[in-house]
Amino acid sequence: MLVSALAVLSLAPVAAYAEQAPHTFTFSAPQARRVFLAGSFNGWRADHTPMEREGDTWKATLRLPYGKHLYKFVVDGAWTPDPAAKSETDGGGNVNSILIVMPPDYSKPARTDDREIARSALRHDTDIPFRNLDRGKLTLSFRARPNDLREVAAIVNGRDYPMKPVGEDDLYRTYRVEVPWDRKRDLRYAFRLKSGSLEKIYTSTGIKDYPHAFFEIDAESFKPFEVPDWVEKGVMYQIFPDRFENGDRSNDPKNVEPWDAKPTWYNFMGGDFAGIDKRLPYLKGLGVGTLYLNPIFRAPSNHRYDADSYLEVDAKLGTNDEFADLNRKLQKKCIRTVLDFAYNHTAPGFFAFDDLLKNQEKSRYKDWYFVHRYPVEVKMPPNYEGWWGFSGMPKLNVKNPEVRDHLLDATRYWVQEVGIDGMRLDVANEVDSSFWRTMRPVVKQDPDKWILGEIWDDGSEWLKGDQFDSVMNYPFRTACLKFIAEGSESPSQFAGRLSEVSARYAPQVNRNLMNLLSSHDTERFLTLAGGDRDLAKLAATVQFTWVGTPSIYYGEELGMEGGKDPDNRRGMRWDLATDANPMLRHYRKLIQIRNNHPVLQSGDGLFLLSDDAKGCVAYARTLDKSGAVVALNRSDKNQTISITLPSGTAFA
Repeated sequence: MLVSALAVLSLAPVAAYAEQAPHTFTFSAPQARRVFLAGSFNGWRADHTPMEREGDTWKATLRLPYGKHLYKFVVDGAWTPDPAAKSETDGGGNVNSILIVMPPDYSKPARTDDREIARSALRHDTDIPFRNLDRGKLTLSFRARPNDLREVAAIVNGRDYPMKPVGEDDLYRTYRVEVPWDRKRDLRYAFRLKSGSLEKIYTSTGIKDYPHAFFEIDAESFKPFEVPDWVEKGVMYQIFPDRFENGDRSNDPKNVEPWDAKPTWYNFMGGDFAGIDKRLPYLKGLGVGTLYLNPIFRAPSNHRYDADSYLEVDAKLGTNDEFADLNRKLQKKCIRTVLDFAYNHTAPGFFAFDDLLKNQEKSRYKDWYFVHRYPVEVKMPPNYEGWWGFSGMPKLNVKNPEVRDHLLDATRYWVQEVGIDGMRLDVANEVDSSFWRTMRPVVKQDPDKWILGEIWDDGSEWLKGDQFDSVMNYPFRTACLKFIAEGSESPSQFAGRLSEVSARYAPQVNRNLMNLLSSHDTERFLTLAGGDRDLAKLAATVQFTWVGTPSIYYGEELGMEGGKDPDNRRGMRWDLATDANPMLRHYRKLIQIRNNHPVLQSGDGLFLLSDDAKGCVAYARTLDKSGAVVALNRSDKNQTISITLPSGTAFA
């Protein structure tokens, strides 16, 4: 029954994290003309890492950090997983190959009593999330090999604070402890590690037999990483503008198609700002607190990630003034607005690239892009760098000062003049981080503005307080797909996946992660669940009760289905928006419960039970003196479970 040649080992912490080992990738492709290697280690750049041919085999050797890496081969432009490697889905229906680069001191199994410590795994940094201040609570985190240490404790100003494991992945386990701190005095700390009878101290210079070179926190200069608290308190609703509602026929393109037409990569159905305005009562009645719109800027495509302009909205949606008016109406209804920005690439019609096409080498904008050779022509394959090799999306050189200034001017216009509340940053991992660090202070002139990055896996690199506030939590979606939709993973694996995410980030980041089940880039969850609405409801229950901000992809609350892009972008089924729709009733109930209970918005998360035999999992949310317990049954029968409530929390 469904209910709700190896690097030299160093002991210094930063050096240990940076250690790498060589790995040779091989792929048999006798008929291929060109093969490239693309993966998480090179930003998934399709033309960045060429492989060399040796007979019928293609090879490339890279030095990679210890840990998990995802990759594919790009064979004459076609993306191909490695048939000789293990693989996993990325949450978007794509399959990636897996490589785990193991440290040399992992050659023997880990044991807590063997008096041996895998030193390559040990890590504590002085930035987020390893030390973090949130809601007056200082947390310290430490990383080690799973099952390698009997005890871990933080030694703070001479006092021991035992640390507890909060999550782990293929190579590492994270320990964390909360330490009292009034921010009036400096702190000196180290970490005590025990393996059997062996005891070592981890300090700022590595592992020692006694405290030496303590880590330090200067109370006066310490700056917390603060994110807007309105994000975690609200429910997000994502709209693909062309497919939500057609409220103004006068701005329809000549080739507009019927609302129930089969979606393609090129057709338009006429959705616009007037349609969103028309449906504001529905959104407000649903309980939505944040509206996230896919790109609205002038562009040739229906998805508009190929902008012709960052300063002008698409006439098929309305005008700049009409959007500004819509934004004001939303704010009056206490609904925040988040816009989508694709700063990685433009359309060929963008003024700078258009000038490059006309004037070639003489164009003053030739350094705005990455031209491989002249003459520049828009054809496949392009002779310039394009997003994933597409000629229609030439990549911007954000290190060029003129490009940077143009994008920052656009940011100021929408954030400061129009007054949107947040920015969602498309393919954020493919844009040089130096640009994001430059952009953040521009956005954060008002600290209440929100920055969300599109990162599909571990986003910790961008979530240290100098770039983004949050990322799209695709690992959350993957956990729900595996456990709930597919039933291919157990309750303990489900809990492990979500705990792994929580361990990556600071608590304030976890609370404002965009927890999604579907998006414009993925098959809809209900479709992947085989149309089983009970499974979809169960996943939605997790989405609205686990740590993070739930995001509804338009029509998900109505039970809309859809396959891979572009089928996931069908016209909104307004005929299903009735009180008789059980899916809509379920979503309304979930939203109401979450909106009425701060513990479900801002509470800390803790798994209480994972019963693989019964198919059940339970977790708690705690906030001050409030607590909530959620128990889920993925099996096909009634189950009786016993849950032990945690002491020292709101429950005891």
